[in-house]
Amino acid sequence: MFSRVIERLAIDWLAIESHQAGTRFAKRPTATVANGCRADQRQWNLLRIPLDMRPRQVLPWRQLDRWFTLWPLLSQCRLPPVQVVAVQVAAVQVVAVQRDEYRGRPDRIVKPICCPFFWLTKRSMEVVITAVGPDNAGLADPIIHHVTGLGANIREIQMYDHDEEAIFAMLLRIELTDVPLDSVRGNVGQIGELKKLSVRVWSPDAGNPKPRLAVCTTYRPEPALAVLRGIRDGQIRADAPLMIGNRNACRGIAEQFGADWHLVGDKQGRPDEDRIVTLFDEYDIDYVILARYMRVLPASTCWKFAGGRIINLHHGLLPGFPGMRPYRDAFATRMLTFGATCHFIVPDLDAGNQIINQTTFTVPPGAKLEEIMRIGQQDNEPTCLAEGVRRVVDREVMLHFHRVIALTKD
Repeated sequence: MFSRVIERLAIDWLAIESHQAGTRFAKRPTATVANGCRADQRQWNLLRIPLDMRPRQVLPWRQLDRWFTLWPLLSQCRLPPVQVVAVQVAAVQVVAVQRDEYRGRPDRIVKPICCPFFWLTKRSMEVVITAVGPDNAGLADPIIHHVTGLGANIREIQMYDHDEEAIFAMLLRIELTDVPLDSVRGNVGQIGELKKLSVRVWSPDAGNPKPRLAVCTTYRPEPALAVLRGIRDGQIRADAPLMIGNRNACRGIAEQFGADWHLVGDKQGRPDEDRIVTLFDEYDIDYVILARYMRVLPASTCWKFAGGRIINLHHGLLPGFPGMRPYRDAFATRMLTFGATCHFIVPDLDAGNQIINQTTFTVPPGAKLEEIMRIGQQDNEPTCLAEGVRRVVDREVMLHFHRVIALTKD
């Protein structure tokens, strides 16, 4: 499909040039594709030619800086992810007919026309596959064999047996080139049905213009407000179509920002975990934001959305002050600096090693605990979460083998 699209663009380009010269094609042009090095991801899926080529409006050209681009056309073609490629249309013989000198015998002038270089840049696609289900033998092999058969490069693989819950969990992070995501999702899903596994195939490179967030709350409204305001003001380039809560305290915030609200807790605040997972799937959620969501996610839910897709706000500095009362614990040790931590949720490991962002504030000696908590809850915690979410959405950081790594931009 890639070659056909390039060939189509080549024909259109030559048609423009030959029309201006009063010529027509002698034969169908061909396209040559050569692998190249990676380029800046901001040029992802971008076809460009210099301005001095002066393209006409035969195709939806759009001026961008010093280039004309065909991004609208390419986005409709849904090209599979490939590494950066350089494309040059081969020299094509064109028959030039001198119409005003035509006397029953055309004066055929055969000449080569070389199209300019086209640069199409698109990254290989990162895919995260998670599988969770009843523990049994031979659960991982079919999935691994399938993706390796597609030519996938395995970048991370983790498998765990949770004896307490009697479940098997696997995380597989791969890099694919020239394979549609829907095809992978369908084939791996069939394997999951056969093996009775709950399988999810997700990619941050799927082509969605903005990641979709689910904001989870309990009582405190400030962290969720900070995230939603950041989205509204363009500081967080994402959408938040879903808000859930095990209490109804933050329902008004969802209505204010146009997010669908779902109460997932009973009268005692106990959440319906199966419904939570179903809502995440129905809304096609990319990242789960625990905005002071005061319930512990079960291991099965954490694994279903593993790979750096669950972001939590802890109202204390980790790893020094874990637990439910970090303000009181820090105050009891006569600390003058307090803070909050935004981190990835990782099952089976103590929180604190997957830190995305931390913010602190200092109080004078003798400050009251109530004043410390007020500053932390109303000012510091929301700022910490909003910046952490932004870093993840902008792909400045990612989780790899339980470690947060910074992503460099070429």
